[in-house]
Amino acid sequence: MKRLTALQVAITYTVTVTGIDEVKTDNHPSLRAWVQNGTLYVGGLAADQRWSVYSVTGALVYSGVANNIPLPSRGVYVVTAGTKVVKVVY
Repeated sequence: MKRLTALQVAITYTVTVTGIDEVKTDNHPSLRAWVQNGTLYVGGLAADQRWSVYSVTGALVYSGVANNIPLPSRGVYVVTAGTKVVKVVY
């Protein structure tokens, strides 16, 4: 029967503190989305800017340039326009 030998292990690590150095803002309006009477409205878009709506399961509900669309049912939706994203609960 073999005997186990105890090992000694040294671990060296370095701690690096990170943080936000600066906050950059663009001068474009923020994407806004809201529901009123079953209709999804969006704001803060450039003229003819394409935007999309996805269901919480990732299914595409709408993609286009309209200012508003009727929502098919109550639920959680994700609205995207370029790199901007907002969540809407209806």
